[in-house]
Amino acid sequence: MTPRGLTLQQAAKYCGVGASTYRRWVDAGLMPEVLQSTRRYDRLAIDAAWNKMSGIEASGGGSEYDQWKAAG
Repeated sequence: MTPRGLTLQQAAKYCGVGASTYRRWVDAGLMPEVLQSTRRYDRLAIDAAWNKMSGIEASGGGSEYDQWKAAG
């Protein structure tokens, strides 16, 4: 079972890329930033960001990633 809070290396591996690529995606706003007061990335937010990049939108007012980012 993949934990919900991922390190940079785990988040990158989860996405199938290297850590430097994942950091570039975060800097570009494609992937969620590290959770406040932690060094962890939220796996569900990563899934929502993938959904957004894939064109899969959550029902009810924007994507899950946009809702997560707005609540941030």
